[in-house]
Amino acid sequence: MKIGFLFSGQGSQAVGMGKAFYDAMPAVRELFDAAETALSMPIKKFLFEGPEETLTRTDITQPAIALVSLAALRVARDRGIEAHAACGHSLGEYAALVSAGVMEELDALRVVARRGQAMQAAADAAPGIMAAVVGLSLDQVQAALEGIAGVQVAAQNAPDQIVLSGETAAVEAAVEKMKSAGAKNAVPLKTSGAWHSHLMEPATGPLEAALSSVRLRSPSFPVVANATAEPFPFEDEASARDLLARQLTSPIRFVDCLLTMRALGVDAFVELGPGKVLRGLVKKLDRTIPAFNVEDPASLDETIKAVSAGRPA
Repeated sequence: MKIGFLFSGQGSQAVGMGKAFYDAMPAVRELFDAAETALSMPIKKFLFEGPEETLTRTDITQPAIALVSLAALRVARDRGIEAHAACGHSLGEYAALVSAGVMEELDALRVVARRGQAMQAAADAAPGIMAAVVGLSLDQVQAALEGIAGVQVAAQNAPDQIVLSGETAAVEAAVEKMKSAGAKNAVPLKTSGAWHSHLMEPATGPLEAALSSVRLRSPSFPVVANATAEPFPFEDEASARDLLARQLTSPIRFVDCLLTMRALGVDAFVELGPGKVLRGLVKKLDRTIPAFNVEDPASLDETIKAVSAGRPA
């Protein structure tokens, strides 16, 4: 199998995530302890005890999810799982870059923490909302958005699952337009900001500043960028940094990212981090593609057995 690593984005958090790995594996304890020092925050307490309302804050949940994803990466590699290519969903892009050797773990966590702070500040300054649309193609959604200013596509997670983002009134108007266009469902989402919209523009400067302090190395395998659905360019570090900053205001082209990974030769996917959302999205694209996940010791064992046997999931 040529495996593609996938890394979870915001929304996959849950109190207790990472605890089973932390309790069972010294390498994970080492990483969590180092992260707590590097981030100057009690991240283990937030992860293991919550409360949920604290863990779901963007400035907390982003480094928390990234840390659990990096822990899953460590243990999967310790058991011999390696990748042919990688991709993360929004926030997950940073763990994907770590997996290919582009960033060091603690550097990525520091950047992600600054990213979360900057995004929350932008959301506080210019509140907005997001909405999920099910049952329409991307072309149909874009056609229905014509004439509505202040809203844009934030992500295509499956061929008929689109996320919208932007100013509250504009998103609400778009939801009604989607229903009229024949969507099976179109509903606002519970988020604390209008992620991947023009309202995140103020966050790009702080993120660029954080990225400028981090060394980026050439990847050991392709990492597919959300904003372009093509492998990150590493002719120079500036191009990669620009893509990471641009991602804040650009749609997450997740369907196209999966197709690019398939074109690169990936024939099975392993999601590393909390939850199984991305594994499920792979199946929505094509149920015949083997897809697994690693979020705790039990799922790690199951994935090892399946990958070793070469059997579908």
